[in-house]
Amino acid sequence: MAERPRVSLVSAVYDVEPYLDEFIASVEAQGLAAGELEVIAVDDGSMDGSLARLEAWRDASSIAMTVLHQPNAGQGAARNRGLAVATGEWVSFPDPDDILEPGYLAALLRFGDAHPGVEMLGAAIVVLHDADGSVTDDHPRAWQFARGTRVVDLIDEPEVFPQTAPRASFRLDRLRATGLRFDEALKPTFEDAHFSAAYLMGLERPVAGLVADARYRYRIRVAGSSTVQHSYVDPRRYTTVLERGFLDLIARARDTDGHVPPWLQHLILYEATFYLRENDRLISRVRFPADLAGPFHERMVEVARAFDPDVVAAHRGESFTTTYRDVLTHGYRAERWHADPVEVTASDAVRGLQQVAYRYVGPAPVERFTVDGTDRRPAFAKRRGLVYYDQLLMEERIAWLPKGRLEVTLDGTTVGVVRGGRRLRPRAVTPSSSPVPAAPTPGIGARVRRRLVPSLARARGRRFEDAWILSDRIGAAGGNAESLLVSLLEAKTGNPCSSGQARTGRGCRPPMATGSSRWVREPGSCWS
Repeated sequence: MAERPRVSLVSAVYDVEPYLDEFIASVEAQGLAAGELEVIAVDDGSMDGSLARLEAWRDASSIAMTVLHQPNAGQGAARNRGLAVATGEWVSFPDPDDILEPGYLAALLRFGDAHPGVEMLGAAIVVLHDADGSVTDDHPRAWQFARGTRVVDLIDEPEVFPQTAPRASFRLDRLRATGLRFDEALKPTFEDAHFSAAYLMGLERPVAGLVADARYRYRIRVAGSSTVQHSYVDPRRYTTVLERGFLDLIARARDTDGHVPPWLQHLILYEATFYLRENDRLISRVRFPADLAGPFHERMVEVARAFDPDVVAAHRGESFTTTYRDVLTHGYRAERWHADPVEVTASDAVRGLQQVAYRYVGPAPVERFTVDGTDRRPAFAKRRGLVYYDQLLMEERIAWLPKGRLEVTLDGTTVGVVRGGRRLRPRAVTPSSSPVPAAPTPGIGARVRRRLVPSLARARGRRFEDAWILSDRIGAAGGNAESLLVSLLEAKTGNPCSSGQARTGRGCRPPMATGSSRWVREPGSCWS
């Protein structure tokens, strides 16, 4: 019998004909010796020419090729079918719209040979932008490879996650021994991470290799047609992924030793951040059916219960803000809570003001602000409902106060004050060597005015010649446009609430939506 291949590549193929040539070329260029590589391509009911291209590749290639075809059943089912016939020492599941850089497989095999006790390998990921062909090293997981190629123990470094199935390699004999397979009902996403996490949980200790010189180019399609990009409009993302993905891993961990290890919590926190971030996008891809809100939040309650507050506080995901930290730690707990410390998030040099913000659950705390030892009322203030997928999870208080030494008391207790923005891991900024600061980049309001006003004038002649455009800042109170609009409404109607808003004792209550606000009129101040 011939020796077994060193590595098996199992690729689930569905309607990727425009990208196949680049993928095929990258595999052919790996340069492994004859018999070291086998490729198993499973066409999952493609409607384009993908199957014909795979068959042409098989017929022309010197690589050991198997092409299978099945009615469309999903990535998990296609990978399981390929896994069943794989024979290599290592097996990996690259996506056929991505690219393996030269030397990718050789680097993985070198590391595996040098570390025979390591049973999972993770490749470095770079981003291929389909729009212009550029390649960037700015994937949220790129920081894991900053220390180069190494063995990592997830117990010691719980924020590291080696990689999901397309960019990870697994010992085939261990997969055979454990019977681990992809969950074919876990759709439309997370089956990759679920498979990798379940594999790690089956090891005596979650140890893996990070191979920095094995680079995997992950493609972001300009058409937004990949499984991940399209998943935001799939209802199963808000039910099945949580049930069979997050909660299944949590249950497996608890069945093993009664607790959820920090490394698994960090993985789920990383994935949960995408839900919150997508909800917060100004123009979201989410079309969230109202009947999914209940099931989604019921599952999120169970997911949030698995998070240790200390683990959440330590999480440093690229997009993980302090707002997300508070939402996932306290938003799903039926307990009254307010932040400690509060944050100074901005300053206004012209007005001599500083902005302070804090979040809370339940009734608004009784607050007291002291600046340089003197009690001060906010010059401007508002309350903002933090609504995620049609449910109010907590509220945020934003107030502008005079600059100076600030002390804050909430419900009679003095709380800490920290300064900084919302990003927990800010990107480093290189100072300019020039003593003259560069001109600031025009904000979105300026860009809108420059483009919209002339276009309206051209389109409608002189109809909009005297029109005004009022541009508000979503995260700050007391802007000029905001104050002017409220003043005009109050002058005209006596009620500064716009159509559809209710006038309450504390101001206007708009229909609850992402980023909505409850306007508060502070005694002695203008509407803000």
